[in-house]
Amino acid sequence: MLGLTPIDFVSRKDYEIVSNSLEETIKTGRVRNIVFYAIKKDGTSFPVELSATLLLDKNEKPRSIMGIIEDITERKKAVDALTENEEKFRQTFDRSNDGIILHNLKGNIIDVNYRVRELIGYSKSEMLLLTIHQLHPVTEQEDSKKAFEVIQREGYVKFEISFKRKDGSIFPAEVSSSLFEIRGEQFVQGVIRDITERKNAEKELKESEEKFRQIFHNANDCIFLTRVDRNLGTTTEFIEVNDIACKLLNYSKEELLTLKSVNITAPEEREANEEIIKEIIAQGSGTFETSLLTKDGIRIPTELSSHLFFFMDEEVILTIGRDISERKKAERDIQESEERYRKLVETSPDGVILTDIGNNILVANLQIAEMYGTTNPDELISINSLDMIKSEDRERAAANFKKTLKDGKSATIELEFLKKNGDSYPGELRATTISDKENIPYAIVCVISDIIERREAEKIRTEAYTRIEQNIQDFDALVDRIRNPLMSIIGFAELADSFHSTVIIEEAEKIEVITKQIAESWLESEEFRKILRKHLLKEEEKE
Repeated sequence: MLGLTPIDFVSRKDYEIVSNSLEETIKTGRVRNIVFYAIKKDGTSFPVELSATLLLDKNEKPRSIMGIIEDITERKKAVDALTENEEKFRQTFDRSNDGIILHNLKGNIIDVNYRVRELIGYSKSEMLLLTIHQLHPVTEQEDSKKAFEVIQREGYVKFEISFKRKDGSIFPAEVSSSLFEIRGEQFVQGVIRDITERKNAEKELKESEEKFRQIFHNANDCIFLTRVDRNLGTTTEFIEVNDIACKLLNYSKEELLTLKSVNITAPEEREANEEIIKEIIAQGSGTFETSLLTKDGIRIPTELSSHLFFFMDEEVILTIGRDISERKKAERDIQESEERYRKLVETSPDGVILTDIGNNILVANLQIAEMYGTTNPDELISINSLDMIKSEDRERAAANFKKTLKDGKSATIELEFLKKNGDSYPGELRATTISDKENIPYAIVCVISDIIERREAEKIRTEAYTRIEQNIQDFDALVDRIRNPLMSIIGFAELADSFHSTVIIEEAEKIEVITKQIAESWLESEEFRKILRKHLLKEEEKE
């Protein structure tokens, strides 16, 4: 190394540093802690720290420079690592999604990250003038104080508390605080997480749960929840039931939660229900009717609708049961009513048909079939009822059906109906609509009476009336023919002026009185004719 200059051992990029240091040494007498990279014989470099001192001769003039060089490779690594760690910490500190506050046990804020400034709205310099307590609303001061007590005692605390922003608004936060020590002084690192969304979600969940609870327990139907046991192909005891189920079956909730579905099923339905449960487990859903058994042994007809799904990693079946006692009773009543009306229609002496609003026949009884010329009512199904009416009466019949749809019923109308073979017969039609719940007609009931016999009777009555009228007129003429000769007899008797004449006149006058009474009392009276019309043409008068 002798014969070389100090510069020969310096990395080229550090020449200037070392040269300046040597000049400074000559000028001032010494330099300390000059860091640069030295070059080894093999050309590799390593960090060193130089401290140099100027040596003087006896005349106090610069004679030489003594330099002490320390290999600081390890120290440099440690410093670099520390610097890197500090940078990582700073990056982590500032870029954390949560707010971080460093403060002492008095609450004085020492440092804050970017997220805290973003959450609370203060600048860093403004926050360093505040205490932790000033960041909380007045209503939260007591909770803040308790948190300080816990962290001093236990070294860690996690709690929820509200923070007050610079603009005065409030937000909820979750705080995790840890106690640590720097150079013998205790500090607290508080990690702040804004839980506004979580609180809103919790509120929505709570409201949703409350709605579900209200719906679950106030539903009109029974609700049962059971677990699935696939090994046995059945269900376990109930894990939840609603209030309606308890009320319907007369069990307490605690009692029902110890039972299985088989325990509340009527004995005669249990075997079939076990197969249905297996189908529900296999297919995922099912709807069926059964009889549930109350605690008192009363059977209740019920419609059950079951659905399989996963709840908290368990397979469960939710079953909704509807008491159909009223529906079953209504069905029986309807069936009995339909049977009564069916018998009424079948035994009716009149023909009865049910048509849609397009006049297509849907139902016909035997009587109308026989009037049509067949013994099979099914032959009339789908025939348009207007096709059973003679062409000259169809327009009038169509107008009558239209009026029926409008008014709900029609007046009695006489029409000429056609038989299967083309013959016609007189009939009397009465029609009424059948409407739905919204009072919209969807069918028409028509009652048709064969009025052939009535027509013949009317004809006979009309002929009788005509004959009686003629007889009355003939009788009236007869009275006139009696009166004329009688007047002649009375005249001749008065001329004879004898005892016999007197007798003849008296008897003739008696005849005159009788004929006069006949003429005045009923032969010439219209009242007599009205009586005849009333009794002989009764139906005609009513119409």
